[in-house]
Amino acid sequence: MIDPTARVSPGVDVGDGVEIGRHAVVEGTGRLGSGAQIGHNAVVEGDFEIGEGCRVDHNALVRGQVRIGAGGWIFPFAAVGTAPEHRAHMGASRTDFAGEFGPITIGRGTHIREFATVNQPLPGGRTAIGSDCYVLAYSHVAHDVEVADSVTLATQALLGGHSTVGDHAYVGLGAETHQFTRIGRYAIVGMGSTILRDVLPYAVMIGARFTKINRVGMRRGGMGEDEIESVQRLYDGFAGIDGAEGPHAGQVREFMRESKRGLYAPEWADGGKA
Repeated sequence: MIDPTARVSPGVDVGDGVEIGRHAVVEGTGRLGSGAQIGHNAVVEGDFEIGEGCRVDHNALVRGQVRIGAGGWIFPFAAVGTAPEHRAHMGASRTDFAGEFGPITIGRGTHIREFATVNQPLPGGRTAIGSDCYVLAYSHVAHDVEVADSVTLATQALLGGHSTVGDHAYVGLGAETHQFTRIGRYAIVGMGSTILRDVLPYAVMIGARFTKINRVGMRRGGMGEDEIESVQRLYDGFAGIDGAEGPHAGQVREFMRESKRGLYAPEWADGGKA
């Protein structure tokens, strides 16, 4: 059902069972998948693809080259696809309508809560959020950020440009990352933390301290106790990690080799003063 007060461009492909609310604007060359819902006063514009069963709620904005997987939900007053917050592009006005800065992809079942913002990437880049993520209110995903699957960004979490976040990671309330930093899979960044270096996989960060491994998260992810203990031993012997063995040693070493901003090492371990 399309409300008679809504405006829908002829170039938009509208799937079966789509609902578009009062005074909504849907324009450009995009597609609304079957069963999608566009709320009252919402704006969807550009070269977009809204997946089956997605909901773009009342007063939300989706703009540019945005691809949202099935079952996603953009909550009221969220803004997905505004121009990158970069001084070189301060003059961007309607250029971000076309999405010429680059694409945004959001996976299946991801929820973007109220007043959260997701920026377009710089030209030639991409901004990506995986499937089953939960981006809470007032969070910010800057240009060229890549977030993997099943990540939670708590309220007011701020990811600086070109940051990456591994799958199943948790970024706490009011935490923030410097540009180009990386957060490893299953890591936890505690609330209010300011991250200036890379956070190793499975780490629990309190402020700027790697205090312990994320045992609870690993158990929830289906890891057995033997596997969890192998991660504990890996970080206990951090000084000898180059020669360590175990199911996660290679992954951690690769993460370390790729670091450009330095690492937060386990504070309790031999050699843990990175």
